[in-house]
Amino acid sequence: MNRDTRQKGDRYRPIVTIAKTSGGKPSVVEISGSRYILDHRAENTRNRRRKYESATGRKAEDKRRRVMT
Repeated sequence: MNRDTRQKGDRYRPIVTIAKTSGGKPSVVEISGSRYILDHRAENTRNRRRKYESATGRKAEDKRRRVMT
């Protein structure tokens, strides 16, 4: 099989290069030429919402602006 011809269902090993580490964990990686950055903001948002809901017993409101129809 030629490297440049990929068919649906083909399996291959991607080449992963660690570009940067933070606290001993990879924070920037390159996978098959694409750069991916670890972003904790999404995880922290979920944790904050979960802590608020457990502390107050209420569902956290979505901060995004709601459009009334």
